[in-house]
Amino acid sequence: MRRRIRVSRAGLAFVLLISLALGACSAQAVPVPEEVIVEAEGRPAVEEPAVPEQPGREPAEPGEVENPPDEPRPEEPRPPEQPVPREERGWFARNWPWVVGGAVVLLFLMGMAGGGSGAGAAAPTATVTPTQIGGKPANAEQLQQEAREKNPPKKCQQGGRYVKKRLSEVSLKHATIEALTLTTSVGGAEHRAERSVSGGQPVNSLNQAVAIHRARDDRRRLQEHVAQAAGALATEINGWLNKQDPHDHLRIEAHFSGSEITYEFTLLRCQSGIWVETAQWEATLSETYREAVGTLAAGRPLRSLSGKVLSGEIERLLTRFVEDM
Repeated sequence: MRRRIRVSRAGLAFVLLISLALGACSAQAVPVPEEVIVEAEGRPAVEEPAVPEQPGREPAEPGEVENPPDEPRPEEPRPPEQPVPREERGWFARNWPWVVGGAVVLLFLMGMAGGGSGAGAAAPTATVTPTQIGGKPANAEQLQQEAREKNPPKKCQQGGRYVKKRLSEVSLKHATIEALTLTTSVGGAEHRAERSVSGGQPVNSLNQAVAIHRARDDRRRLQEHVAQAAGALATEINGWLNKQDPHDHLRIEAHFSGSEITYEFTLLRCQSGIWVETAQWEATLSETYREAVGTLAAGRPLRSLSGKVLSGEIERLLTRFVEDM
């Protein structure tokens, strides 16, 4: 397993930039030999070949342009180009192979430093995932008991282990409501108060409404059971809230037993100061699941609402909750 070590590349990059800058700044113009430069004023005249007289043709009169012969005129000879001697070239023109070669070597060393390991480099704390991760271990049930949903700590001790779980799927097909939690507060956050309702008419009526919904039975009967549950909850709330209580928010949560929850478990082990994923598997557990029913924001103290109004608002929340299951 390879470890990724953070190595500073500023030094190597600085040397590469200095080398290229020296090569570019030291480049000089390539001189041109004097014998190649031919000025127009000093160009020697080239004698034109004499045009032979053709029989039956009169010579041209003075001032009259004679027709050119049919043969094309020969081009003027050009002096051959001579190569510039090496000692007269600029520094960069003479040494560019060394500059390019040095740059290639530096880039190669930078790549090796990025993938290798250093003696003084700090160990990374990020989780490293190997290419192949093992499946469900033999002691999976024990590991599942110590699993946590939050991420592991950044620091770890050699040989330590950590089990992380992630919620994958929840099935409430065969689950039943065993309790309801009522939370009142001011503005949804301040002066929170929580009460739990286990069993009794609110829970029983709500479970009957859920069963009717699952069986696609008479909606009228479903609504009757929801109304009974809402009326019982309104009575509970009015019983433990004072008239001077400023609570104006109500949050209802349902506790399901027998729900099937599927988790994805990941086993991590500490190796050289790094959390390494060594195994991963899924498991479906039957346990209690807590789900929000809804929140009522009354806009004024709940105790100031009449029993009919409070019951109607709770009934609206419960009806939507049952129909969404």
